[in-house]
Amino acid sequence: MSTQNQGKRTEKISAFRRLEKMHPHKTFLFFAIIASTLSFLALVLLYGIRMVEYQNVAFGFPKLFSVSTVVLLFSSYTMSRCITAFKTDSMIDLRISLFLTLLLAGVFCTMQVFCWQKMYADGVFFSYQTAVSFLYLISAFHLLHILLGFVMLAYLNFNTYVAANDMVKQLMFFSSKREGNKLEIVTMYWHFVDFMWLFLYFIFLFSF
Repeated sequence: MSTQNQGKRTEKISAFRRLEKMHPHKTFLFFAIIASTLSFLALVLLYGIRMVEYQNVAFGFPKLFSVSTVVLLFSSYTMSRCITAFKTDSMIDLRISLFLTLLLAGVFCTMQVFCWQKMYADGVFFSYQTAVSFLYLISAFHLLHILLGFVMLAYLNFNTYVAANDMVKQLMFFSSKREGNKLEIVTMYWHFVDFMWLFLYFIFLFSF
């Protein structure tokens, strides 16, 4: 028993040490992701309570939500290619992957707006008395996270554009740990918002 307790204590200590060794921005992102996750879970819980209270809501789930989910998942793939491109010093691949991710993010945002318009046209309005209103609220809250990621992606695209036009800047860019950390942080964040949406999508899909 004492050996097991010591082993657990060692694992806890090593976990804290790994957290201490993380870049400050990554540590901030780690706690921000936890806070965002708890916020989403709280909204989903409230949504579930409303669904139980108002079960007689007639609503057709917009098919465009399914298409936008595929778009967002593909953007997660293109974002993961950015890390590989950076490690192999491939500026062309990095710029293409970042641009595609930015483009797909814009497409996703546009599709979300169209989904809201379709819901509104079908007579589904935002009201505190209906569970469907949480679809507006939760998807809008998620869209805010996407827009934040969109700004980050735009910055990275601009950053790589500047570095690509100068050979010296390009060499400094790929040898810079700071640039690598920026890319890793945005990649971690983007994967988080992507898979959070996937979780929300299935919650909504099986609720109607």
